[in-house]
Amino acid sequence: MSTNRTNLSFEDTDTILIEDRVFSPYPETVQNANITAYMKSKGFDNYEDFHKWSLANRFEFWDDMAKELHWFEPWQTTFEWTNKPFFKWFVDGKFNASYNCLDRYMDTPVRDKVAYHWEGDDGSTRTITYKDLYVMTNRMAKVLQDQGVKKGDRVAVYMPLIPELVAACLACARLGAPHMVVFGGFAASSLRDRIIDCEANVLITADGACAVAKSLNSRKLPMKPLPRRPRFKRSSLCAALAKKSQ
Repeated sequence: MSTNRTNLSFEDTDTILIEDRVFSPYPETVQNANITAYMKSKGFDNYEDFHKWSLANRFEFWDDMAKELHWFEPWQTTFEWTNKPFFKWFVDGKFNASYNCLDRYMDTPVRDKVAYHWEGDDGSTRTITYKDLYVMTNRMAKVLQDQGVKKGDRVAVYMPLIPELVAACLACARLGAPHMVVFGGFAASSLRDRIIDCEANVLITADGACAVAKSLNSRKLPMKPLPRRPRFKRSSLCAALAKKSQ
């Protein structure tokens, strides 16, 4: 066996792709951007000067940005670094990411706007509005609640790239349950190890997927590691997705 080792340091790594293109937005997009309105409210006419100000006054900047979101309880301190090296932002504030993504728009025209477009590997498409996603998320959250999931519980998500994956993550955030997303192509042993490492109590999966025009049964795979997890409660199945969604 050769004792020579290849030098893999950063300095000896060849850069194959150099990307120096700049894609500028349309002038009307810049004019109507939220950051442009905020920049003008601070008395700036050009972005470069405004950017320098935001760096020099970062706490004021992030304090203003946070006010654009919904808070169940306002924060008392924007930034705290009394226990170094640990620091905190928006101390004592109460916030829910799922609520800010969805609920705050349900009484506004935004509810009927497109949240995102989805296209499957077989060419099928779905258009998801904010209201659609809101309904999907609440249904998923109710299923999790019925499984006994509560704030602080850990949830594993093992799903193909379908719209319900987004709803599953938002449902976990809605309940205050940290979620762990596992790549749908991982083997059963990899899924089991991650479930054990994060001490997840529930697994959200799907009954199948469509990858490169091939239908795959993903339900059989995650069923294998579950019995080896003593504290594991059960698996929640996002049913009938392989044919309908993809």
